[in-house]
Amino acid sequence: MKTDKDFQEIASGYGLKLEYNNDEKDGGASTDDTIWLYPASEPWIREISFWHELGHCMISKVAGKVKYHMSTLSKEGAAWEVGLRYAALHGRTWDYGSREMKWARKQLATYVHGEYDDLPYGEPQ
Repeated sequence: MKTDKDFQEIASGYGLKLEYNNDEKDGGASTDDTIWLYPASEPWIREISFWHELGHCMISKVAGKVKYHMSTLSKEGAAWEVGLRYAALHGRTWDYGSREMKWARKQLATYVHGEYDDLPYGEPQ
């Protein structure tokens, strides 16, 4: 399992800042160049959250400031996929049925039935 020191080194290696935020629990947040990690009820939640937020940052680095996404669900799914690929580059992988992957899918599922579900079909608005 990676530690906060490892996360600092990895983030720095990609030109990112890593900060800690005690306002929330079990997760993180990010901007184009900064990752915030929250206190976690389990160390593995902190780690998998780091990779997800790194995914957001790396998408921004590669694609520039992305202004449009199909939906929040697709944006979050992309961040999970990219983040998990970076985790693998750093020697961290999880089986599909692992607690880490189950937790990640549960987080992603919170965006199902999101802000775009009620848009009418038909003429563009």
